[in-house]
Amino acid sequence: MIAVVEFLASRPAEPATVADVVRYVGLSRATCHAVLASPVAAGWVRRYPASRTFTVGPALIAFGRAAESSVQAAQVAHPELAALSDELGVPATISHPVGDRLVIGARSAGSDEEEQGRVGQRFPFAPPFAVGLVGWGAPSDAERWISRAPRVGPDGAEHQSPPRRQAAQRDRHPIARKA
Repeated sequence: MIAVVEFLASRPAEPATVADVVRYVGLSRATCHAVLASPVAAGWVRRYPASRTFTVGPALIAFGRAAESSVQAAQVAHPELAALSDELGVPATISHPVGDRLVIGARSAGSDEEEQGRVGQRFPFAPPFAVGLVGWGAPSDAERWISRAPRVGPDGAEHQSPPRRQAAQRDRHPIARKA
C-alpha cells in the first residue's frame, strides 16, 4: 500500500489508472484493486469513477504538515534556503537522507520543478549527490555512500547495478535518470 500511495504522490498533477499503478508497483490488477480499497476508504487516495483514475487524497494533507513541522532542521533552513538562492541567483533544494534515498524537503521559490525535483521526490543517496551530508557523517556512512556510486565499464559507459537501475527508474527523477 505504501508503494501505491508514494507512486500517486510522485505525480500529483497526473491522475493514475489502475493500469498505471499495476505497471509501477508490479501487482496484479486484482491485488491492486484490493490494495487501493483501504487508502480510498481512509481518504489517503481519491478515486474518480468517471475517469477511473486515482490521486492522493486530502487526508494526506495532515500527514504532510505534521511531517514538515516535526523536522526542526527544515524549519530553520527554509529562510536560509531562500536567502541563499536569492543571493547566488540559482535554485536550491533541501534534501533529507532516508536510508539509501534522498527526499526533497523544500525548494527555493522560482526553481524549476522539472530540473530541481518536486518536494517529496526521492532520488539515490549516492555520489555525486549530497557530499556535504556525507562529510559530516561517520566513516561507515561515507563507505556506504561511495559503494552506491555508478560503475563505469572499460568502454567508458556507466553500468548501474540492477537494484540502483530499478530505483532510478522507479523514482523517475531527472537527476536519477542521469545518475
